Amino acid sequence: MATGLTAPALAALSAARTDVDQSLSPGTPQDLAGLEAAAESYGYGYHGQAPTRVLADLVTDFVTLRPLLTVPQPAPIRTRLCWTAGQMAGMTAIVLHDLGSRRESRAWFATSARAAAESDDDQLHAWVLSRKAMVPLNYGAPRAAAELAGRARRAAGTRPTAAAVPAPPSPPAPTLSTTRASRPAPHSRPPTPS
Repeated sequence: MATGLTAPALAALSAARTDVDQSLSPGTPQDLAGLEAAAESYGYGYHGQAPTRVLADLVTDFVTLRPLLTVPQPAPIRTRLCWTAGQMAGMTAIVLHDLGSRRESRAWFATSARAAAESDDDQLHAWVLSRKAMVPLNYGAPRAAAELAGRARRAAGTRPTAAAVPAPPSPPAPTLSTTRASRPAPHSRPPTPS
């Protein structure tokens, strides 16, 4: 530190503060709100960015989320972490699908489904299944797509779906906005995917 605030010195200082913060606070991790906001923002589309850039940002945020999942957390915080991980993993799978990486897309969908199951959020699980149904549909397997879509419908339960209410006009070109699983407000559920 005697030589000034260099990048390595600032990184060490930040790491020390983060370690102390995590030791002091058994409550909500400071990064969680930012990660939840990031997860939601990815659902708004590419915004002119290359899919590879969006993918790099998603993976960076997913890597930031990982350590929060490895330490014991109160149950409500763990649920939020799993929900965020599920949505980020699902959107990573969607971008990989858009880029034509089928195997990696399937693996990320599986991670998303596991996180959705741990979050115990039926709506997120239905969203994952409905988005996953696009993979076999796009690759010429409509029966597999219909089976996944049926599972998504069952996972969504009896709540009204987006198909039951008038939908807003569709965007002129496909974007990630059609994949958005909105982060629920506290004590509410995200909209059911159609």
